[in-house]
Order: sequence, then C-alpha cells, then structure tokens
Amino acid sequence: MDVMFTVLLLFFIIGLSNVIQRFVPAVPLPLVQIAIGVIISISPSGLHIPLEPELFFVLFIAPLLFNDGKVTPRDELWKLRRPILLLALGLVFATVVVGGTFIHFLIPSIPLPAAFALAAILSPTDVVAVGSIASRMHMPKGIMRLLEGEGLMNDASGLVAFKFAVAATVTGFFSIYQATGSFLLISIGGLVSGAVLALFIIWIKVLLRRFGLEDITVHMLIQIMTPFIIYILAEELGFSGILAVVAAGVIHAVERERSESRTLELQKVSDNTWSVILYILNGLVFVLLGLQVPDASRVIIEDPNLANGQVLGYIFAITLVLLALRFIWLTAFWKKIKPLLTFKESDLPKYRAIATLTVSGVRGAVTLAGAFSIPFVISGGAPFPERDLIIFLAAGTILLTLIIASVFLPILSKQTAGNMVDQKQLSFEDAANRAWEEGKAYLQKLRTSENRLAVRRLSKEYSVTSGDMMYGGLGTREFSRNKKEHHIRLKAFQIERNLLVKELKKNDELSDPVVEYLQLRLQMVEELLRNKSGLSLFAIRIKGLAQRVFPGTKRNNLSQTDGKQVREIMSEIYAEIIFQLQKGLNSDDSYVATSRLIPLYEKVLIRMSETDLDPVLEHQVLDLHYQVMEEMRRFTQELFQENSTSRETTQQLRKYLNYVEAAVAENAQTPANH
Repeated sequence: MDVMFTVLLLFFIIGLSNVIQRFVPAVPLPLVQIAIGVIISISPSGLHIPLEPELFFVLFIAPLLFNDGKVTPRDELWKLRRPILLLALGLVFATVVVGGTFIHFLIPSIPLPAAFALAAILSPTDVVAVGSIASRMHMPKGIMRLLEGEGLMNDASGLVAFKFAVAATVTGFFSIYQATGSFLLISIGGLVSGAVLALFIIWIKVLLRRFGLEDITVHMLIQIMTPFIIYILAEELGFSGILAVVAAGVIHAVERERSESRTLELQKVSDNTWSVILYILNGLVFVLLGLQVPDASRVIIEDPNLANGQVLGYIFAITLVLLALRFIWLTAFWKKIKPLLTFKESDLPKYRAIATLTVSGVRGAVTLAGAFSIPFVISGGAPFPERDLIIFLAAGTILLTLIIASVFLPILSKQTAGNMVDQKQLSFEDAANRAWEEGKAYLQKLRTSENRLAVRRLSKEYSVTSGDMMYGGLGTREFSRNKKEHHIRLKAFQIERNLLVKELKKNDELSDPVVEYLQLRLQMVEELLRNKSGLSLFAIRIKGLAQRVFPGTKRNNLSQTDGKQVREIMSEIYAEIIFQLQKGLNSDDSYVATSRLIPLYEKVLIRMSETDLDPVLEHQVLDLHYQVMEEMRRFTQELFQENSTSRETTQQLRKYLNYVEAAVAENAQTPANH
C-alpha cells in the first residue's frame, strides 16, 4: 500500500508541476519539479525514496535514449555529423580529461578515477531541459537541431566513459591501452547488438502480423518492452546497453517509416503512449532529484571536513570550468561547425552564437541518473570514495546550469535571432485569427466518414464567423471593451430564468420529459447567473454532460410531440428576450452592446423553426465544436509560452473563446424535431 501511495504521489507531483509551470512559464519545468521535490522531502511527513543504481539506469536511461534515437531526424543528423561528433565525442572526452583533472586538483579527497567519473557524467547535455527553457523564446532551428544531435550522441559517449571511470575506481586498475581497446569493443558491440536485436524484434512483429495478429495492444506492449530488453541483453553480452538502445531506436525509426502506411493506427497509439511515458520519466527524474537534494545536503552539511560555503564554491567552480571548456571548444572548431548549421550565418554574430550554444549546455536527466548509479562500495567492501559529495556536486551543477540558461538564454536568443524573427508580440486580433486558423485546421483532422456532414456544417459556420472575427455580433476588436455587453448578456439570462420559472408554475399539462428539460435548462441558467460571468465554461460543460447522462434530457429521447412543445415554449421565451432587449435599444449607452446580442437569439429562433433537424447531426456538431475549442485553447497557451502573446492578450483571447463556445452550445443544444 505504501508503494502504491508513493507512485500516486509522484504522478500527482508531476501533474501539479505542469499546472504550476503554465502560470509561470518563465520558470523551466525541471526547476519547478525539483522545487516541489525539495518541499515534499523536507515536509513533516517527508517522502524519502531509496534508489537502486542499476534499476535507475534501466528504468530511465534505456527508454529515454531509445526514444531519442527513434525521433531524431536522421537526415539532419547526417548533415550535422561533423559538429555533432566534435561535440558528442571530442568535447565529451576533453571534458572527462580536463574536467576530471580539475576536479581532482580542486578536491583532492576525490580520487582521480572518481573525478573522471564525475566529469564524464557531467559531460552529457539535456535537450529536454533546454527545450523547456526555449519554449518562451525564438531559438534558431539550426542551433536546436545541433543540440538535439549532440544530446543523443553525448549521452552515449558520456555514459560509456562514466562506466569505465567507475570501473577503474571500483577495481583500482586502469590502463589507457586496455581502456581504448575495451571502449571500441564495447561501443561497436553495443551498436551492432542493438541493431541486430532491434531487427529481430521487428521480425517477430512482422511474423505476428503474418499470422493475423494485428492486435495493437500486443504490438504496443512489445514496443514498450523493447528498450528494456535490448539494454539488459546488451549489458549481459558485455556491450554498451546505452549505445544498443540508441541503435535500436534508429532502426525502429526506419521500420516505422516503411510500415507507416500499413499501421497508421498503431503509429498514433505509439506516439500518444510514448509521449505519456517520456513525460512521466523526465518528470520523475527531476522530482527524484528534488527529493534527494535535502538528504544529500544533510550529509554534506554534517560532514565536519567540509564547509558549506566551500562546497557551494566547488559547484560554481566546476560549472564555470565546464562552460569555459565548452566555449573554448566551440570557438576552436567554429569554422567546421558554422557552415553546416541551417540558419543564416550572416545574421548570427560569431561569439553570440557560440555563447548561445555554450549556455545551452544544460545538464539534466542523464547526469542525475548516472550519479545515482554510482555503486555504494568498491572492491574489498570499502565505501565508494566521496559518493555523497559527488552526487551533491552533480545535483548542484544541474541546478546551476538550469538557472544560468534560464537567465541568459532569453537575452541571447533575442540577439541571436537578429532579423530572422520578429520579437513583437501578437495583437489580440492577430492572435485570435491564428487561433481560428488552428481550430479550422484541427477540425479537418477530426473528419471521418461518419461525421463528414457535421464537419462540413461546422466548417462553414466557422468560415462565416471568422471572416470578420464576428460571432453573434461580437467582434474581436471590441471584445476587450465588452463590459456593457457582459451586463446585457446577464440581463438576458435573468429574463430567461424568470420566464422559465413562470412557465413551470403555470403549466400543469407538460409531460415529464419536457418538465425535466426545462428544469435542467433553469438549473444551467441559474448556474450562469451565480457564476456572474455569463460565459461559464464549467456550466456549459455540465449542461452538455447532463444532456448525455439523464435520459429525459437527451434530444433523441424526446418524442416528436415533446420536442415540438419544448421548441414552442423556448421560442416564446427567446421572442420575449428579443423584445425586452429591443426596448433597451433606446438607451444610447447600451445600444451597441444590445444590437450585438439580439442577432444571436434571432439565429436560435430561426433554427427552432426548422423541421428537418437531425438530432444525431446536432450531437456530432456539438462534440466536434468542443474538441476544436479545446485545441484552440491549447494553441492559445502555446502562443503564450512562446512569448508570442502577452498575459493580458492571452486572458482576453480565453474569454473570447469561452464566449464562442457558449454561443455555439446555446445554438446546438436546442431540441430537434423527430
């Protein structure tokens, strides 16, 4: 039960961190997750999770690197092979040698092999962390592609070097010639074994299809198990499981492209499943880092041989050396790197671009996983030298590089982008137009043979609506100044409420389904009035849900007579609302607001007079509309996170989308004739 509670708590923390980061997008998600982990750990009922080093490697590194190999574009990797190899191999080994020597010189209590191990685990960069920081800025695509390729390759090279350094620390023996031969054997063996095992697994899946087993669940299960199986088997054979899963990921990417036309549904399920898996794994890594920081800090603080300020100085010094080495390396090989990047070199000053690449060298999940995988003892049973200090230094370097990137990348990205990207934020009208374009494109993606008529109708309505950004007379240019309209809208709901109450009291001849429908309608209107927004998304959703759950309120359960009676009652109510609103047209201060709302009710009245409404079609239109609005909200948040819209513009756009959703729901949720 304790394990179950812990797992659920970790999942909750990951979800909570994403919600928090939505409100403070300037703070990278990894930092939010680390902070929550620290808070949970130091709380009175603090959560403490012991980590098994080898299990940590298999559980986190194998699937993360497998996916990196699967999704990284191979053509761009090949195009950028020289700068990637210079960074992923050359810089990694330079970091191990120079950084390891510096760490041993700085902290003599860490033996040289252990210092090499720490430097090796600090050499890989984390593209996920950089992507989180870059989501609110305009990073050149060439730089991001180079970082992705570097991250894929230096994870493998750094971890292989780390394992050699750890082995040297544990056994107390190291030979450069033997290490070089072993490195080549383990690396090549890892690549070959990963490719062979991946081909074997693909052959098994093809064989299953030939026998008629097209069960997506089975094939998805095989795909999830693949990185774990390949990593474990490669390690058992004495090769690099890390390189094996990278090679397997590349092979699966090739197989995916060739079989895509035959397994489109599997590809969709695979993408969705892996997105969840990777989201959880990346989140868990940083949450676990936050959980471990207090314990590691406590050990360091209580160590009489170490001063707190001294340890923090070590972290700053190590981070500075890593960044300086990266800057020097990029400067030395810039002539080989620059011509192969995909952005315009003429718009990119040399040292500004180098500084951007340098600051982007954030350490993250792989560094933490490697640090946790350090064994507790060496040969002879003695404790691994300075294990707690090494983990603390690794964690501190991760945090510091994240903070440095969070501070300096936004500054450098504005300068680096130069004339390539207009940094001016979108106006409300432009953002709304882009949201409409995204929504209409998404609507076409939802098109199937069963809902094509509903898509056609909704698409036509969207085209009319977004032609001049109007819906029910509401234009986006004036939407930010619609307080008077808001008041008139509430007034219309108040009129509807009073008329519904009067109708339910005076008419004793209504059938039960009609009474239930009107009562539900009254409940929803009262909810809107209590909410005081007039556009309550919650109330609209509850109304739609209720009409699906309660049999008496479903449109296709109303008889022809009941449907006709409901339409007659609601027609009278809407006609009275229009009459009352028209009386308000004589008032100068509310003329514009009232004249915008009347056409909406007139439109509903016209639809009520139609006798050929299809309830199934109406239901499909409403469901599609809700899905499109969700996509438009997601896109709105994306614009905000990319810094394309201000917080005020985003809030205005969300209110506008709520209005559109409420207006369409008002129109579509009218009982049809049967």
